[in-house]
Amino acid sequence: MNILITGAGGALGEVFTQKALKEYPDARITAVGYKGVLSDRHNAPRLDLTRKDSWRKLDLAYNLIFHLAARIFPGKEGTSHSPLHANCAMANLLYDACLRWKPERVVYASSISVYPPDLPEYVESIPPSPATPYGVSKLYGEHILDLTRQIGTQATSLRFSSIYGVGQLRRFSNTVLNLFIERVLQKKQPVIHGTGERVQDFLHVDDACVALLAAAESGQSGPFNVGSGVPVSMKALAEAVIRHIGVSGLSADFLPEKPDGGSVRLNVEKARQCIGFKAGIDIDAGLKNIVRQLKNA
Repeated sequence: MNILITGAGGALGEVFTQKALKEYPDARITAVGYKGVLSDRHNAPRLDLTRKDSWRKLDLAYNLIFHLAARIFPGKEGTSHSPLHANCAMANLLYDACLRWKPERVVYASSISVYPPDLPEYVESIPPSPATPYGVSKLYGEHILDLTRQIGTQATSLRFSSIYGVGQLRRFSNTVLNLFIERVLQKKQPVIHGTGERVQDFLHVDDACVALLAAAESGQSGPFNVGSGVPVSMKALAEAVIRHIGVSGLSADFLPEKPDGGSVRLNVEKARQCIGFKAGIDIDAGLKNIVRQLKNA
């Protein structure tokens, strides 16, 4: 079996590639990372997958593709590497490659950002209506890869919630969990906008990898919400971060004049029933794991 993993140098891709190497010991795995070397154990070719010539360098007929590569934040001013341009370009070129390779399956890392904001519950039956360029690009990827069914390829889109782990901490400093951890490590109060009752769905990176592998083995197509399915309030999150880092006498600093923001309650029943995925790492276990890795770094 020939397997292609894109985005292998990213926060999710780096962890997933190591797990895929163990899950598929007899497969020939090509793990592509924009930054090149993935780790001491595995080298990832450095390819810019927004360019057609990069895809031409991938010369195997891949049976299984995990498309994890994505740009989340805008590039430098004056470049074309916006999330909308880059992600749509990669999806187009992957589609063209699928027409050549005719893979059995593509598993695509999508996002709950394809949904309209401020829903009472995020469920797959709700028509997508993204509110950001990133969300638009993810929805475009779902649609273009769904067309591969015309050549017999099954495409599965996993709409991930907020993935967290040590890799995310090092790459994305402006997420709420990362901001809380950074301040508590400095023995500063985590800052909460509003009442702290806003909830969010957090998915540990190891669980995200389990979902990717489950999707590949499931034989199911279409979109699936992938998250913990457990809403965590900002107040509870801040308290958990303080508790696991172990700073006594510290509490959250509430800014009541700021709006709470929209909550995310994710319905994950379809993924449980169809691909057999259920998150196994709750927020307390995940934070404990992160703190242990940070202390051992």
